[in-house]
Amino acid sequence: MKALLRKPLVHFLMLGGLLFAADAWLQWRDSYRISAPTQADVDQRLAEWVKQTRLPVDAATRQQAYEAQLTDTILFQEALRQQLHLRDPLVIQRLLRDADFLGIPGTDSEKLERAYQLRLYEGDEVIRRQLIKRVEEIGRHQFGAAGEPSETELKQVYRQHSPRWQREQQITLEHIFFSADQGEVRARAHRAKADLQSGNTISGDPFLQGFKFMVETPAELDRRMGHGFANAVLKAHQITSSNEDSAEQWLGPIPSAFGQHLVRVHEVQSAYQQSYESVREEVKELWRQERERAALSAYIEKLKARYQVVSL
Repeated sequence: MKALLRKPLVHFLMLGGLLFAADAWLQWRDSYRISAPTQADVDQRLAEWVKQTRLPVDAATRQQAYEAQLTDTILFQEALRQQLHLRDPLVIQRLLRDADFLGIPGTDSEKLERAYQLRLYEGDEVIRRQLIKRVEEIGRHQFGAAGEPSETELKQVYRQHSPRWQREQQITLEHIFFSADQGEVRARAHRAKADLQSGNTISGDPFLQGFKFMVETPAELDRRMGHGFANAVLKAHQITSSNEDSAEQWLGPIPSAFGQHLVRVHEVQSAYQQSYESVREEVKELWRQERERAALSAYIEKLKARYQVVSL
């Protein structure tokens, strides 16, 4: 055995094995090394955020943008480390399209090979988002082994999100419209109301949104007609609803952002809390979503602990 170990060929093989192992270790280490987000990366992310929210940027918002950019960088690198870019159908289709755009010749296989050599996937934002999404899916679905929730867990979720199961007051009505553009709008509405009470038929002015609104919440009505319209209708209805002879009579004129309206309320459904039994499937879906978010958050924290962030 000692004589064998003294032979140059054995020394060569041992040295080659050590070099191979060292190279493999260096590649593994580098696969967990990423560059810190640049100022330009963070600024671009903030610009998109400001465009969507129209809110000012403060120090806390900038830090959140940095953390979000860092998380995306880690998830993208993890996708490459797991070689998801080599087998994702959308990524492959996108790389072929990029290759065609760049005029890379050859068969699809040859184009793909060249696209991977050029690392085109690193500069394609669609590919980047797809790979980040794939890793997020891996993280979210790690909770799956936990099984089905118990009734106690579901009822706890139901209680924690009690406002979610609250159903707002809803109104069903029809109206006759008198446009402010026609002049003497309120006087015309009053004359029309008198005609209706005399049994005559009145058509009013055209109204693009229609003349019947079915089971709308006060907020929805206000979005249609202008702030305060729903409250005015409900107040007028409350005054007349106690008199059976006045049921479903024409109310108003009631002002809106467009003019005046005569309104006939057909039904007002009171606000109520949906029972646990009636929304159990929705509660279960919410439980699942919360578990997935928690699983993804834990997965990301685990990845952050593995990766070394290098400042350029």
